[in-house]
Amino acid sequence: MILGFFGPSSLILILIISVLVYFVYIKITNNKSIKNDLDNAKENVVRSEIEVQSGQRGFKPVSMFGNIIWFLFGGFFIALEYLIASVLLFATFVGIPFALQTLKMMELSLFPFGKEVVEKKSNFGCLHLIMNAIWIITGGFWICISHILFGILFCISVIGIPFGIQHFKLAKLALTPFGKEIRG
Repeated sequence: MILGFFGPSSLILILIISVLVYFVYIKITNNKSIKNDLDNAKENVVRSEIEVQSGQRGFKPVSMFGNIIWFLFGGFFIALEYLIASVLLFATFVGIPFALQTLKMMELSLFPFGKEVVEKKSNFGCLHLIMNAIWIITGGFWICISHILFGILFCISVIGIPFGIQHFKLAKLALTPFGKEIRG
């Protein structure tokens, strides 16, 4: 039905435009994050000292192994769903901010081990609150519930607990994605 409305060449064009917009968005947020990084410099220095003291810096084979298993047994499909949603949201001008958030969730759902979701300091005032409210009303609540249910399902077995924790991390981001960033 979508192909009949847009046509295959239009969908390819929308996909190319959405990827370009995403890279422009990353470039803009990286420039803004430089200012935020200066504000968070003291926190980062303290965190680095703690990581060096505890030996957590550098190559993490457990995270890499967990990411490989996650990717092969479902992470790819979750990321693909978020990518399809992003492309469809990029097709509308109103959906572009929401498409950027689904791309953020796609990034986390590809390789979640070794990453964390943190609040981002910004100067946008209450815009994040308004956008999160719209997000929750239009489907973010149900995405969050699905990740919580998968997290509970994985936590039933001892082997699945790390994967359940990753679903809880995705649920945290899926409920209120505006004003959060992924570190790691």
